[in-house]
Amino acid sequence: DSFLSHYNFLKMYINNNENNIYGVTGTLGPLSTQELLKKLFNVDICIIPSFRPSKFISLRSKAEFENKEKWKKEIINEILVNINRRRAVLLICYTINQADELYEELKKTGDPESKMEKYQRNDLGELKKPQYLEGDVIFATNLAGRGTDIKLNQIVSKCGGMHVIVTFLPKNLRIEEQALGRTARSGNDGSGLLIIDDKKKVLELKQKRNHIENERMKKIEL
Repeated sequence: DSFLSHYNFLKMYINNNENNIYGVTGTLGPLSTQELLKKLFNVDICIIPSFRPSKFISLRSKAEFENKEKWKKEIINEILVNINRRRAVLLICYTINQADELYEELKKTGDPESKMEKYQRNDLGELKKPQYLEGDVIFATNLAGRGTDIKLNQIVSKCGGMHVIVTFLPKNLRIEEQALGRTARSGNDGSGLLIIDDKKKVLELKQKRNHIENERMKKIEL
């Protein structure tokens, strides 16, 4: 079987005289990634303001958990607080097994299964409900729902929109923005945060991640 990288595929659209690459993205990543794209493909980058101002509320992410049980307890508490505020919650997990585990933890609280939905496909194109209601909780993995608009009823929309909880540290800023960007779309209300199963501080974890990503970018340049 043959394999063609994204880089070589895009290079096929560039001739010797001028660039022929045009594209649009909502999550371009940090400045280092943007500079790399400009260098590799000799293109310009233009930031286009959104049609409506973002109403996304980025809450303070959490880590420094002594053990896994305390991490799970914090996630369940975060879910319960928000569904009691008549909001819907999207829980984005690292693996299917993690989603299953947290699903079972929420069941123990007495939350009705009719309000809980596990989605384990690579997209959310076949969501079970045309609209999500107050108290609904979706359990999904990071691959689910990129670019998908999750429809909410008026009560949820008026009570702050959908709340997104990411249960791990995404490997780069672009993926983190994609995950949290599942809510507050098209100028609607929404909020989100990371709750990471680690004993270190969030800032320390992100600094290490960003350093690794920057080093990866340098290797690509070579």
